Amino acid sequence: MARAGVAAVEILGVYAHKPPVSTIRQYAKVLVGGTPASRLKRAHRELSRAVLVEALVHHPRKNFDFKFGQGGKGINSFGWDPRELTLDGRAIIEGETDMSKPCLRVAVWIHAYSPRKGLRTEYGRLPPRPILPMPERLARLVPYRPVD
Repeated sequence: MARAGVAAVEILGVYAHKPPVSTIRQYAKVLVGGTPASRLKRAHRELSRAVLVEALVHHPRKNFDFKFGQGGKGINSFGWDPRELTLDGRAIIEGETDMSKPCLRVAVWIHAYSPRKGLRTEYGRLPPRPILPMPERLARLVPYRPVD
């Protein structure tokens, strides 16, 4: 839990992505090298390592920009397709994020997630989190959209 007035990220869950065959095929088309079969395998492997991170951002700074990821110095893997959710997590809030709120609930896709490594945010490091099954509400609200 965050201290009063201090900007912090609280991870609610890290959820597995089970990519549909259509998404795997679409992604394989943009990969370079190898045979069509090897590109499909690679696409499946890469997309299966993507996770959806759901978090509360307490006292967000005005310049908060959804930098979630893993890596060494700095953040090597940035959050993809960030979405703001209602505080109860049951709906998407469309439009620009209101950074004056005391708490935001967000969902962010991260590629190449390793449950052995912690997460990095612009507010600091967080301990490793296990990958859990995707809740139905998040699968419906925040479907994976392939990187162009």
